[in-house]
Amino acid sequence: MLLLAFLTGCAATNQTTIPVKTTTTGPAAIDLNDPATQAALGSPPPDGVVWERSVGGLTVLGRTPAADPGEMTLLTAALSDVPAPLLAYGPPRFLVRVADIAGAETLTSAVTLTFGPDVYLLDRTFTGRDRPISRLDLTYALAHELAHVAQWFALDDDYVRRAIAGRIQNVQLAPASSVVRDYAAAIGWVDESSDPDQPDWRPTGEPAPTAYAGANPVEDLAETVALVTVGRSNWVDQTRLDWVTNWLGVSVEDLSAGMPWIPAGSEEVLPSNPLFDESLAADLAVSTGAEHIEPASFVLPPTDGPRLVDEIQQQLGERGLEGTFGSVTADGFPSYRGSFNRADGVVFLVELWDLTRADEGEDMVLTYVAIW
Repeated sequence: MLLLAFLTGCAATNQTTIPVKTTTTGPAAIDLNDPATQAALGSPPPDGVVWERSVGGLTVLGRTPAADPGEMTLLTAALSDVPAPLLAYGPPRFLVRVADIAGAETLTSAVTLTFGPDVYLLDRTFTGRDRPISRLDLTYALAHELAHVAQWFALDDDYVRRAIAGRIQNVQLAPASSVVRDYAAAIGWVDESSDPDQPDWRPTGEPAPTAYAGANPVEDLAETVALVTVGRSNWVDQTRLDWVTNWLGVSVEDLSAGMPWIPAGSEEVLPSNPLFDESLAADLAVSTGAEHIEPASFVLPPTDGPRLVDEIQQQLGERGLEGTFGSVTADGFPSYRGSFNRADGVVFLVELWDLTRADEGEDMVLTYVAIW
C-alpha cells in the first residue's frame, strides 16, 4: 500500500509542499524453496546420503549401499508416464531411496511416502507387497505422492510463519494448503472442527473414488490425480475431473493418453494362473526388444461382452493406442485378444476372458499386459 507523506519547507516569503512517496510492506512472502524455511518446517535435506542420481530430470538421493540399475530403469519409465503439468506444478526437492522408514509399517497400503517436499522410495516401492511393482503401479504411486508435494508447496504463508514461530508443532496439509482447501470446497468436504488447525472433515459430495480417498480431502485429491494419471478417469465423478483438469491446465484426454482403459467398478485381482497368452506375450517382447512383461487383471462388473469389446477398442483408439481386438478361444473359454502399440514403443497385449461357469456364476476378466 502506498502512503503519501508531505514534507513542508518553510521560507521567509513562501511555503512549498512537495509530495513524497513512501512504501510500507507487510511480512515478506514465504519462499518454500528456501532451505532455511524447509528446515524450519521440519524438512531439512536428507542426511546419510550414499549416492546421487539424476532420473527424469529429478534428483534421487540414496541411503542404500548403491543405486540399483533395474530400479532406476523402472523409476525412469514411471516418471515418463507422469503428466508434465503435475511435475511442473510442484517438483519434489528430492526422491529419496531408503530401505524403510520408522512407522511406515503401519501404512499397510502405501508403497511410497511423502515428507514435506521429498518423496521417499522404500524397498517395498519396488518389491511390492503381493507381487513385484509394475511400471503402471509405480506411476500411480508417484502421481499420488507428487500431488502431496504440490499440496505442500501451496502452504499458506501465515500458517508457515506460525509454524516457524513454534505456534504449530506438526505441519498438516489439510488446514494449511490452499490447494487442499480449494479442492475440499469444490468437492463438498466440510470441516466440522472449531479449531482451524485441527480440521474434522466430513464428505457431503459425490462418493470418493477409492476407500483411501474417503479419509480426507488431502488423500481424496491425491487419489483422484493418481487415477486420472493411469487412465482411470471414468472411475472419477465429473466434479473431481473438472477440478483436477482446471488445476493442471490439461484435458482428461491428454492425461489419459497412452494408458489402459478399465471399466469403472472393476476390481484388480491376482489370479493363481495367468489370464493371458504367455507365449504370445513372450514373442511380442522378443519382437520389440522389450525386457519387461507386466500383467494386470481386473474382474469386471456385470456387462455385455460384445458391447464391451467395442468400447475397449474405441477407448484405446481415443487414447492413441493402435491395434484391434479379435475373437479367440483360450483354454476352453471364449475370449477376445488384441495387441495395441503406443507411440513410445510400449505394447499392450489385451485379453478379455468370459469365465462363465454354471455353478460359479459369470465373471469377465480383462487383462492388460504391458510389454516394454
